[in-house]
Amino acid sequence: MKVVWSPRAQADFEYHLTFLRVEWGESVARKFFDRCIRLIDQITANPRMFVASTSFPDIRRCVVNRKITLYYRIKQDQIELITFWLAQQNPERLDI
Repeated sequence: MKVVWSPRAQADFEYHLTFLRVEWGESVARKFFDRCIRLIDQITANPRMFVASTSFPDIRRCVVNRKITLYYRIKQDQIELITFWLAQQNPERLDI
């Protein structure tokens, strides 16, 4: 399946990567980047391997780390990455 990054997912990913690089250094940012790529590869191989969201049944969620969750949607021939959600944010603001 083809993976498509939404503009929001791309912006979120870049934000988290930059934040980690500035606040914690290149090594931590690289670990985050590598983990995301591995998880996206796993999602591509088995799109239903992560649990469906209770609030949004057509959306799946993948915990990247204890602070960030990747939300994605399976479409007919593609996987849409929706957002890299920071757990500290108000969940009521999660507008998918």
